[in-house]
Parts: sequence; structure tokens; C-alpha cells
Amino acid sequence: MYPSDKNNNIIRTSTKPSINIKRSILSSLFIIPFAVAGKSRIPFPSPCFIISRNNSARATTTDTHIVYPIQSRYRIQHAAPITNRAMSGSTSNSDEHTSKKRESPASQRNKAYIWEVLKSHVFEPATKNDAVTVTTLVRVLEVAAGNGVHVDHFATQLESLLLQQQADDTSSSKQPPRSLLEWYPTDPDSESRDSIECYIHDGALASKGVQPPLSLTLDKSGIMEPETFSKLPSSHFTLISCINMIHISPWSATLGLFQLAAERLDPTNGYLYCYGPYKVGGTAVESNLNFDQNLQSRNPEWGVRDLETVVQAAQDAGLELVEQIDMPANNLSLLFRTRK
Repeated sequence: MYPSDKNNNIIRTSTKPSINIKRSILSSLFIIPFAVAGKSRIPFPSPCFIISRNNSARATTTDTHIVYPIQSRYRIQHAAPITNRAMSGSTSNSDEHTSKKRESPASQRNKAYIWEVLKSHVFEPATKNDAVTVTTLVRVLEVAAGNGVHVDHFATQLESLLLQQQADDTSSSKQPPRSLLEWYPTDPDSESRDSIECYIHDGALASKGVQPPLSLTLDKSGIMEPETFSKLPSSHFTLISCINMIHISPWSATLGLFQLAAERLDPTNGYLYCYGPYKVGGTAVESNLNFDQNLQSRNPEWGVRDLETVVQAAQDAGLELVEQIDMPANNLSLLFRTRK
């Protein structure tokens, strides 16, 4: 009997599906540890499994795949995907929307903890600053935004905080509340940007000030895409957020992040927020050391960074570390500001 997808569409794998699927599972397990960074076309037996960021898998049929890194895992993507339309002859916009929206269990777990840090250390102090009024826009640049779970949670919480500030301020009591947020989510991966668009649509985030997602890739000099640079506001940012990128990108991306922050952060109230695992004094808990080895086996340019090296690179770019906060699951929150 042929396997079927979630819409009960038959997926014709071969005349002996059980044998082929077993072969594809073994092939999938073999190819992932030896994948190299960047996009590379790899012949793959048909059928195979599509592995997503939440470690789910589904059977499908194809001959050529693209292997590329997304955060701490590889995702195997169709070079020429077979869609529900191709298999069943029709599809709805709702089905297409659902297929693009991606979940991230790790982001769901850490979003509340990260928001508490951002609220208490960045946004509440900024909105209480004498130089900030209820008509001041709060601008956020989210680097490596991933699937959209974070922007959905953070932007919703932040807009509520800003609207409450307006309501509490007597000088604005005769003015209707309005969004004072501009949030720019970015990610170099097109599928992640598609997923972010789904979160923006489902959460009505555009009305809260969230902008369409942009492609943003960093090298040591900063943003690589000229068209992205031109779409960002010329004004300074209250926050530049970078979650789970430093350990799974080339070191040049971290240098570019610090260069970008030094140039674009608000010199009065601006913060660069970095979240992820780090080594301290050259070592870490066993799970993070194992994670470091795993990352370097995938790509020698990746790895859990030494905190001291990261802080020194930030200082070289004109930033200073002002807060280091222990987080669940052996992660750290780091807050940098431009050096005064």
C-alpha cells in the first residue's frame, strides 16, 4: 500500500515502497553528518525524507536535493518539489499557506525567557528615558530571525507595552493610541522568510508595525545585500537582535554583526542582543562541548565561540558588554551598547 501525505494524497514511491523507504532512511542518516556548508547539489535515491527544523520527516519523491544549514540542523529541501497541486491537481491558498509556515520547538521554549530580558533590560528602560516621548518610534532589526516564532511573540508583547505607556502618559490622553513600533525581521533563507510572512499574516503583525521580511547576509564589513541596506531606515535602531546565529555561521558574520551594530544602534538607548551557547575560559558544560564538536564536523567555520573572543571583537568594533545573563539550557544573553 502506498504512503500518503497529510492531505491523503498518494505518494508513489516505487513498486516496492518499503525497501526504497528503508534505503532512503539510511541514505538520509548518512548524508547529513557529511554535508558541507552552503548549497550543494547531491544525487539522492528516490524516494527520500524531508527533514525540517522540528526534526519531523515526511516521504516524498525527487531525484535532486539541496542541502544547506539552518540554525543548528540541516534541512534537506527539494530542488524541484512535488506539490499537492502536482499530485492531486488542485490546492487552496490555505493549504499553501499552511505548508510554508514552519514551527520551531526551541524558539517556542525560549521565547518567554528572552522576552523577559528584552523587556526589563532594553524596552522598559528605553521608554522611561527622559529623552523618549510617547511619539518616539521604537525600531528593531532582527538578524537571523528564523521561522517567525520570535517576531510573533516579541512584537505582540512590545506593542502592548508601548500602547500601555501611551495610556499611562497624561500628555497623550486626548490622542488615540497608535503603533510606535517598526520591526524589521530578516533571514538569508527564503523558506524562513516565507514562514515569517505566514506569522505576520496570522498574527496581524503588520498592524503592529512589523515589516515584510528581508534577506540579510553578513560578512565582516556588514550587510552583503545592497537592496536590503536600501530598504532599512536611515535612522538608528533601539535594538538589533541576533538569536542563535553566532555559533552556526562563519566568524566573519559575527564581525559584520558588530560592525553593523556600531554603525546603526541608537547611541543613547540602543542595544545589541545576542543569545546562544558560549564557552567561558575555554570550556563549557559537556552538552555544549558535544554540540561544538557536532557543529565543527558539519562545517569547520562553525562552533561554540569563546565568550572572551566575542567580547573582544565587539570592543574592537566600538561596542561594550553591559550585561551577561545566564539563561535556561546553558545559554547566555549578552547585551552590548556603543562605547561612550
